Amino acid sequence: MRPRKAISRKWALACLCLLSFALVLLPPEWARWPGNLLRPVLMPLAQPGSSLAHRLRGQIDEVFAEKGPDPQVAALTSQVLHMQQLLEQQRQSIENLSKYRSLLEGFSCKLIEARLVANEPLSLRSRGLVNSGSAGGARPDDLVITRRLVHDFPKSLPPELQLAVLGQNFVVGRLTSCAPYSATLQLVTDRNFRMPVRVYRLLQPGQQRTVLQSGPTGAPQRRQLRNDGQAPMVVGQPLDMQAQGDGRLLLLAHVPEEYLLQEGDMVKTAATDFLPVDLGLGLVSQVEPEKDALHFCRAKVKPLADLDALRDVIIVLPGRD
Repeated sequence: MRPRKAISRKWALACLCLLSFALVLLPPEWARWPGNLLRPVLMPLAQPGSSLAHRLRGQIDEVFAEKGPDPQVAALTSQVLHMQQLLEQQRQSIENLSKYRSLLEGFSCKLIEARLVANEPLSLRSRGLVNSGSAGGARPDDLVITRRLVHDFPKSLPPELQLAVLGQNFVVGRLTSCAPYSATLQLVTDRNFRMPVRVYRLLQPGQQRTVLQSGPTGAPQRRQLRNDGQAPMVVGQPLDMQAQGDGRLLLLAHVPEEYLLQEGDMVKTAATDFLPVDLGLGLVSQVEPEKDALHFCRAKVKPLADLDALRDVIIVLPGRD
């Protein structure tokens, strides 16, 4: 009996819905007498106390209501995003290792750990003394870099770690003279320091920058670039220049204005035969016109290394026959 009652109720509800639609669609003069006939049946259903009306309204709300996010789906989505981030990190690590592996072919330099044990008693502090010298293989003109990454490696670092160490450290100077167990370190801010460098013009995320690029006719044209990514990007080709110390900072003198250097551009050492990677040197902190040269400017470069707090360093020894 219960299934028949349920079926009869459904049919009755369906019939009432059809009659309602018919009354809406029929012309007013035709729908007047059926409406008067069915009014005693339809009006009670529209009353607030009608259980049938409440049930219909509840079913309609349940069908058309906006459902919130499923917790299980949200958790799975979060896990998938996390796995994608891990895969991207692993991919980048593999690319870096592949790059280092290719660079290691023919990599002939060695890295020797040392410590800055004394500074010259000068206000500019442009020179210092390190506790490693010719007995360990050091020679004048050897580069000296920071030691931010390694603290527990042996004196002679294994080859598979040397390039990774180089990529995480900055140039602080070079050796000028060597004794058996000590050497004089000339800092990059020393007035007699000179080094060929390579300048990378950077465009920070969300910023715009004007650069000169070759146009259709080959003539240089100004072009406005914008970085819509999340990481700094290099614009144009690296610029080869000469850096020199001024006692406190580094200077890039006689720079053509058309290079359009800006604050924040990266300055690195140029790769050499024995050192196949560029080492960080500093960031451009100020650009000003040259006083006695038209269409030229000079840039001040702040060293990336904290020279006042310098203690542990690495001496880069090129391969020698």
